[in-house]
Amino acid sequence: MSELSKERRKSAENYSNPRKTIRDKFAPVFYVRRMYKLSRRGNTKPGWYAGGQTIRKIAQGNPRIFIQIMNNLFEKARDSDLTPKAQHGVILDYVQGFCEATQALESSGPTMHRELNLIGEALHYHVHEGDLRSTGSNFVLKFDTEESFVSAKRWLQQAVAYSRLVVNEETLINGITKDTEFVMANTYAANYWLPMRADGTAKKINIKNDTVATYTVKVPSKKDVFGDQLTLFGEDGQ
Repeated sequence: MSELSKERRKSAENYSNPRKTIRDKFAPVFYVRRMYKLSRRGNTKPGWYAGGQTIRKIAQGNPRIFIQIMNNLFEKARDSDLTPKAQHGVILDYVQGFCEATQALESSGPTMHRELNLIGEALHYHVHEGDLRSTGSNFVLKFDTEESFVSAKRWLQQAVAYSRLVVNEETLINGITKDTEFVMANTYAANYWLPMRADGTAKKINIKNDTVATYTVKVPSKKDVFGDQLTLFGEDGQ
């Protein structure tokens, strides 16, 4: 409660069900903020990214990602105990490598890597700086010109195709538009220490001269559930 804004703390006093409106809504953000702070203390590894549920969540139904993480964990277990801290290190190394490998993808790889990094940093700042707020890894883009949209659409399409971004079923069928809402894939969410969920309040990130610029907040309509895109492994919300 102490990390909430003064206005939120005051309004929470009148909530009839504080668990549902406060704890369940803010707990994922609270814990990822705390674990990130802990990870910044020297060589501390908090053991945050560990366990079968977390591995399945990061893989998001992608068999290749799941198998690669499991292979890396197996190799780690050959030499040492596979503690939660050890698993955290292996998984974090994997997602960092996954994000870096984006720049080597064909066609739009370098552009995609640069833009997703800027978006990831903007979302990270929104999660970890200032008062605790309900947020997720979803965002929308605002384009200053039609040319900016056409240019960005190329790397956005590739980002979806290569499992860097997640979109809803309607977008998969009809294509990306200026109003499309995106969710960072959980590999990226883990790398930037974001809650692995889509929140009701998405970030609006401006595209100016074909490059990610400043950002503000936009509240999109609540209409889509993004967990339906990849469902090979069952997941619970975080």
